[in-house]
Amino acid sequence: MTILSSILPIFLLIGTGAILQKLLPKQPKSSKLMCEVGLGSCVSWTSVLNKFALYLALPALIIHSLITAGGSNLISTNLIIFNSAALIIFLLLIYFASRVTSVSKKLTNTYLFGAFFGNVAYIGPPFINNLFKDSSGTVSILIAVHIFIAFTVGLYILEKNNKDGVKLKNIAKSLIKNPLIIAVLVGIILFSLQIQLPDPVVQFLSMLAQSASPVVLIAIGTFLVENWAIKKGIKHGIVISTLKLIVMPLFFMTGFAIFSQSQNLTISILEAAMPVALTNFALSEIYEMDQHAMSSAIIISTIVSAITLSVFALVLV
Repeated sequence: MTILSSILPIFLLIGTGAILQKLLPKQPKSSKLMCEVGLGSCVSWTSVLNKFALYLALPALIIHSLITAGGSNLISTNLIIFNSAALIIFLLLIYFASRVTSVSKKLTNTYLFGAFFGNVAYIGPPFINNLFKDSSGTVSILIAVHIFIAFTVGLYILEKNNKDGVKLKNIAKSLIKNPLIIAVLVGIILFSLQIQLPDPVVQFLSMLAQSASPVVLIAIGTFLVENWAIKKGIKHGIVISTLKLIVMPLFFMTGFAIFSQSQNLTISILEAAMPVALTNFALSEIYEMDQHAMSSAIIISTIVSAITLSVFALVLV
C-alpha cells in the first residue's frame, strides 16, 4: 500500500497531462507550417511546462532540499563514486556492444542515451521522496551525478560520432548552462558554508519547489500524447526500455557486494530504474538519432515503469 500510494499520484498527474493535451484545441496545419519556416510561434503546452520546470521549479526544489537537509541525510562520498563509476561503466558497455554488433551510428547514439539517461529529475523526486522522507538532499545530489556523467562522458561519445568530430566547447556549454547543475552547486555551497537565507527567500524557494512535481508530471503526460507514434520505432523502443527499466537497475544492484544495504543505496538503484528521460528527445533533434525509436522508448518505458518501479520498490524497500 505504501508503494501504491507513492506511485499512483505520479501516474494520475501524468494521466491528467495526457487528458489535458487531448482536450486542448489542436494547432491548425497553417500554424504548424508557419512554425516550421520560422514565421510563427512553435510554443506548445509541453515546451512551456518543461521550461518552467527546468529553469525555475526543479532548480528551486534542488536548492531548497539541500539547504534544509541535515548532514546525515546527504549521500556519502563512497556512494557518489559508486554511482559515477556504475554510470560510466554501463554507458561504455552499451557503446561497445553497439560497436561490436556493427549497429549504425544513428542507432548507437539512440541506444546510448535511451538506455542510459533516465527521468531522474522528473519522476525520481516525487516517487522516492514519497517512499523515504527527508531524502530530497540525497536525490538532488544523485540527479547532479546522472546529469554530469550524461553531459560529459555521454555527450563526448555523441560528439565523437558526429561528422565534425568532438567539440569540447559544446560539452562545456551544456554543463555551464544546465540549470540543474548550477542549482546543485549553489545548494552545496549554501549548505557547506551554512549560509542562512532570509525567510522570504526560503519561502519563495519552497513555493516554487512544491510546484515542481505536478508541473513536470503533467508535462510528461502532454509529451506522451503530443509525440504518440509508438508503432514507428516499437522494436527498438522495447529493447531500450528493457535495458533502462530492468538491466540498468540490476547492474546497480551489484552495489550490494560493496556496501551493506542502506537507504541511500536503495535510492541509487531506484534512480537507475527510472524510465527514459524526456531530455533525450530534445537531444535527438540535435544529434544523429532515430527519433521514432527514442519517442517510442520514452512512451513505452514511462508507461511500463509503473510496474517495474513498483517491483523494485517492493524488493528493496
